[in-house]
Amino acid sequence: MEASACGLAVVAGDSGGVADAVRDGETGILVDPDDPAAVAAGIKGLLADDAARRRMGAAGRRAVETRYNWDRVAADLIRIDGEFRRGPPLGAR
Repeated sequence: MEASACGLAVVAGDSGGVADAVRDGETGILVDPDDPAAVAAGIKGLLADDAARRRMGAAGRRAVETRYNWDRVAADLIRIDGEFRRGPPLGAR
């Protein structure tokens, strides 16, 4: 996410929560983290395509500004806190 905040396209392993932060083909390239050839191909692809690299970098920056700004994070935390305080729905206990 730090690279995206700096306007840089990223090559990232498609595992864990990474796909939530990096949108394949939009803000970066997701690759199989266990496949060195796939990682290398992703890096080479971005290095070879200036326009795609710039487009993905700009999209990543916009995504960080939109989805991960302090106002949004605070609102999400307040919402989650409210859900926690209400407890599980009736019948789910």
